Amino acid sequence: MKRIRPAVDEAIRPVGGVSRDGQPISYNRAPAPDLAPWIARLYGTVVEAPDGHRLSCGLFNDAAVLRIQVRGDWEAHAVDGVLRHDRSALFFGPHTRRMPVAVTGRFASFGIALRPGACSALKGP
Repeated sequence: MKRIRPAVDEAIRPVGGVSRDGQPISYNRAPAPDLAPWIARLYGTVVEAPDGHRLSCGLFNDAAVLRIQVRGDWEAHAVDGVLRHDRSALFFGPHTRRMPVAVTGRFASFGIALRPGACSALKGP
């Protein structure tokens, strides 16, 4: 089966570099050992882009994620409809199907991926 590679977006400049396919790479780290029972990963993504540039992609994650968006105009197609946010903290997943998302302009987001059962243990959603 031939693999289809996504087009490289030459307009964006990810601070963390790009994958072989030209996709932005986030800084991705394991948590401190004392947090590891509840937190799977910590990440940060910073991407420079021209004003008005729109990047469309999607989220499909088996873990619940707290995503803190500090820069960029975000749009997500969720079960409740289309959500639009700029600076905000959002809770996503786990997903049963791909959730389309898009961001306009330069962006930065940071997140915490939670382990299965962490939401219940922490009395969260």
